[in-house]
Amino acid sequence: MTGIKSVFIFVCDIIFLGDYMKKIIILLITLLTLIGCSDKTEIKEEKNNDTEFILEKIDSDKDFVYLSDYKTISYDNNDYKLQYLTINIKSNDIENINLELKSFVVRAFKDMEFKDNKLIRGKVISYDWNITDNYVSVIQRYYPYINGIIGEEEDNVYVISLKNGNIMNNKDLLNNFDLAEEEIYDFIDKHSDLDDVEFTKMNIKNNGYKLYVKDNKLNIIYYEIDDTESIRKELVLN
Repeated sequence: MTGIKSVFIFVCDIIFLGDYMKKIIILLITLLTLIGCSDKTEIKEEKNNDTEFILEKIDSDKDFVYLSDYKTISYDNNDYKLQYLTINIKSNDIENINLELKSFVVRAFKDMEFKDNKLIRGKVISYDWNITDNYVSVIQRYYPYINGIIGEEEDNVYVISLKNGNIMNNKDLLNNFDLAEEEIYDFIDKHSDLDDVEFTKMNIKNNGYKLYVKDNKLNIIYYEIDDTESIRKELVLN
């Protein structure tokens, strides 16, 4: 109540002051408000500078991308090392990607079936990666293996910006390479081996495509579809 009474008295004093004094007081209040806003802006800017991304390895003794052995199994009469990949860069996004990459391998091993210590059913996993001026691209490739029969290859693709440590989606990459999505469909038109490419484009619109960067060029992975089969295509866009 004391605070409210003080404010009331202050307001009353202003009312009974002359016009000249009122103008001075209003000017002072305005200046104080501006100074307060300026201080807040400076604090905000300092905070942003504190969180600026610095390209730094998690383990200084290892490469920016490396493989670790998880299990060794007998596959197709050979020893096959089931491995997981680590992106050796400090970043929240990359920490999540590394966890996802390893979890995929752990789940794949749990789902494998063996007979006489030999793999008879499960996912076979391999990796490609590319480090360019601005990006790290990782492709986790895998295909199903069942009693000697190899199924269709699939991919988990991750692209990370080396400028901010963030994962890049298709829209981000298209913007950075000055491409519109419609240009992708024009590209597919020109590189399709099918008579009816419209079905492939409809499938891509429904199921998507994957982009990554190699040799500072944008690449695309998609599937060409006809009545009888699905053909994996991996091409350079620009």
